[in-house]
Amino acid sequence: MLGHKKKITILVDSPGGDADATFHLINAFREYADTIDILVASWAKSAATLLCLCGDNIFMTRDAELGPLDAQLPDPRGSAIPKSALNSFKSLEYLQRYALDTLNLATILLLKQSSMDIPYAIEKAMPFVSCIVTPLYQQVDPQELGEARRHLSVAEEYCKRIMKRYAYSQLTKQKIDNIASRLVWEYPSHSFVIDLDEARQMGIHASLMDEERAKLCYNLIKSVDGCFGFISSDGKPKGKTGVSPKSVVTKKNRKIKKG
Repeated sequence: MLGHKKKITILVDSPGGDADATFHLINAFREYADTIDILVASWAKSAATLLCLCGDNIFMTRDAELGPLDAQLPDPRGSAIPKSALNSFKSLEYLQRYALDTLNLATILLLKQSSMDIPYAIEKAMPFVSCIVTPLYQQVDPQELGEARRHLSVAEEYCKRIMKRYAYSQLTKQKIDNIASRLVWEYPSHSFVIDLDEARQMGIHASLMDEERAKLCYNLIKSVDGCFGFISSDGKPKGKTGVSPKSVVTKKNRKIKKG
């Protein structure tokens, strides 16, 4: 056993993974060290962003990116590419805006074409809007919506707990809730780039990585690309599984591998 350390540094290079496993990993790291520095030279998306939030300091290159915490679910249409749990809610938001915009337009047209007052025009416009919008709302699956909400709640609650428990404990509850909500709900796609400036603006403890450290990170990532295992004391990879480099997820090829 290596024992407890005052400080450890973790290089994160990942498209994401399982939120439950990430939460356990974070607790293990924080039990092991008083202070944690996180290095992101390339990308740390989804659950990897969650991992970064346990760090007291996050050092990013200018090219590095974090990502939203919206959970990924199997596509019910059978596609091999998972879909964001946020899709259902974004669709619902669009339907709500569409219904209000249609009602507004229908009311204005009635007011222009007749001598109706506003309340009466709205009353007469409602059946017209209902005929247009109801078939669209009928396509919303409540069970699918509920499942998506549950998965999103898991990511949001883990984010809040990690921030309150560790590196962001000095922030108010409202500030932590705002950051967690933004990471889960406010980005338009799962692949959306959260760069250094965006992370800072949000309130995440992110700083620019110096060039020497960035070079070391790139070299280390390159040395283990295409294998799973550990780096030996002489700097050579060991414990390869025989996995082809082309099957490994990297920021460069963006091939998605489940899990």
